[in-house]
Amino acid sequence: MQITPLRLLQFATLVVVVALVGSLYLGTQFEPCVLCWYQRITLFPQVVILGVALWRKDTSVQLAAILLLAVGWLISLYHNVLYYNRNFFGDSSFFMPCSTTGASCTERYLELAGFLTIPLMSFLAHSLALAALIWMARLVRAK
Repeated sequence: MQITPLRLLQFATLVVVVALVGSLYLGTQFEPCVLCWYQRITLFPQVVILGVALWRKDTSVQLAAILLLAVGWLISLYHNVLYYNRNFFGDSSFFMPCSTTGASCTERYLELAGFLTIPLMSFLAHSLALAALIWMARLVRAK
């Protein structure tokens, strides 16, 4: 099977649809923290953007999709740094966006297979979709 821009668009679309469904399901089980909401803001529109692009077989949407996913990727990277190393920034509450009244950005709600946490799943979804779209952009530009 040859890797084409359309196949990469299909893969990226599949990743964001699975992430959307997973996020909506987990959102019914646990209250999302502030950083989770920001990541959702960058990921949810991708379903429409990439879905329409896939329906039209249009591989020219990669710039808008890459920029939005890159912002989400940075937020999810920051979230994982906070999640796995709570003292990374010292005791400063300035770097901790979650309030004491809302959902915690560092509480371990779920660990699938002993290591797959909610912030890590978001980071993987953003990483996979972003990598597929960057690869697609390179293939489109090479033609």
